[in-house]
Amino acid sequence: MIRFWTAAQIFLFLLASPAVLGITPIEQRVLNDLIGNITGLSSLTKPWVRDVDPCTTGTATSLFTGLDCRQTTIARIILPLSGLSGQIPDSIGLLVGLESISFGGNNLNGTVPSSISNMQNLTVFNVGSNQLTGTFPDGITTLPKLTIINFSANKFFGPIPSNWSAALTYISIGGNNWSTGLFSSSLLQLPQLLQLNLDYPRLGPVNFTAFIESVNLPNLTSLSMVGGNLTGTIPSFCGRMDKVKALTLDGNPGITGVVGPGLECLTQLQALSLENSMINTVGPEISALTSLTFLSLSGSNFTNSTIPDVLATIPRLATLRFLKAGLVGPIPASLFSSPSLTTILLGQNSLSGELPPINMPTLVELGLDSNANISGTIPLGLMATKLKGLNLSGTNISGTIPSEISNLTSTLVRFNVGRTRLSGPIPDSF
Repeated sequence: MIRFWTAAQIFLFLLASPAVLGITPIEQRVLNDLIGNITGLSSLTKPWVRDVDPCTTGTATSLFTGLDCRQTTIARIILPLSGLSGQIPDSIGLLVGLESISFGGNNLNGTVPSSISNMQNLTVFNVGSNQLTGTFPDGITTLPKLTIINFSANKFFGPIPSNWSAALTYISIGGNNWSTGLFSSSLLQLPQLLQLNLDYPRLGPVNFTAFIESVNLPNLTSLSMVGGNLTGTIPSFCGRMDKVKALTLDGNPGITGVVGPGLECLTQLQALSLENSMINTVGPEISALTSLTFLSLSGSNFTNSTIPDVLATIPRLATLRFLKAGLVGPIPASLFSSPSLTTILLGQNSLSGELPPINMPTLVELGLDSNANISGTIPLGLMATKLKGLNLSGTNISGTIPSEISNLTSTLVRFNVGRTRLSGPIPDSF
């Protein structure tokens, strides 16, 4: 007797049957193209091999290093720092199910295929630190699910892409040869963006005030624009990126004036770095930065200025870097009694006078090197710290090295008193 199955029974049978493993012929063709165009894939720990299906294991782990599967499809290609060279083939855009591409830190050249804009499921695209060139395809930056994009440190040129996906949370595009597009792009208007890296964009001079006034990044937590050719004084950040926690603006010698005004609203700011700028004053507003733990003004323009007393009023400041900034005069006693500071680096200035008493049980690092007119003796308060590094080289410190310094043998790993007037033995335990 012939038995006929109902549609419902057929459905249940198919549901219970194991999925057929294996990628599609199109995906196999793309893998073959990748192997043929990118040198190094066949030399990985689990080498990529032509005409071999890497997704037959039935798990996310594939037969190829850096390739993840989802049942019968290729889900991710993750191969940063893998010694790869060559070019990304145009056919890669046929991997429409791909969620992540990461080729960062290799030596890929050529252009980025515009066909990647067909990957509507792509969430991560990282080709940073390669040798890629050409204009960057607009269609990639607008992919609807894209959250992370990095194509920094390449050789892209032309305008910065004008349109960007509102889903993006991380963008890094510096270190290329952009001509224009910073202000005409939606890049500075993304509601979900958390981190923006514009280091070394190689644009012409960028007016700092105009740049910040173009910004509406309400959820941004980190902005880095090292070597960004910013010019002018620090504008008001209030209402532009009030949640920012890290500002890294080193290598902008066109930034001048005062640090403090315009930043007082950044109550979540934890790290501020303005190294190698022309900043020459610290305003009282900086004490309003109640979350600030790291401040670096090394290489700034405090020529013939004393250390600002206001620095000791920043309530949570843990690390102060103020090297090679032209500072003169004595070290304020308030700085050496701060309850929060753990690292003070004031080397390569023209500071003078005797060291004030130190009452800082949490001090970990003190650097006063190459300040030829600092005098006095090593403060005994240093012996009651958690000191890991002490650099007094090139100062006029004198007297005997305190025997109590042996109390620091369990913590002190860097101890430099060369070119001083100190005498006496250095403990054998160092």
